[in-house]
Amino acid sequence: MKLGRTHLMDAMPVRFDQVLSGWACQVDVDAERIERCRDDLLHVPIGGTAVGTGVNAHPSFAAEFARRSAARPAWSSAWAPARSH
Repeated sequence: MKLGRTHLMDAMPVRFDQVLSGWACQVDVDAERIERCRDDLLHVPIGGTAVGTGVNAHPSFAAEFARRSAARPAWSSAWAPARSH
C-alpha cells in the first residue's frame, strides 16, 4: 500500500498491484508506439562524428557502417541521405 497523489487532490491509498498494472499498461502502449515509428527511427544520419558532418572521419565510414549493420536481421540499411539533420 502506498499513497497516490494527483493534481492537488487528497492522497488516496493505492495497492502495489495497481501500480504494477499501470506500469504494464504504459510499457504495452509505448512498445506499440515504438513499433509504429520503427521505420522512421531507422533513418539515421551516419557521418562518423558527434555533429554528423563527417569531418575528420574515414571516407568510407558511413558506407562501411551501413554495410555491417545491414547484415544484422533486426536492423535496416535505410540511412538518411544527409550526414546531419
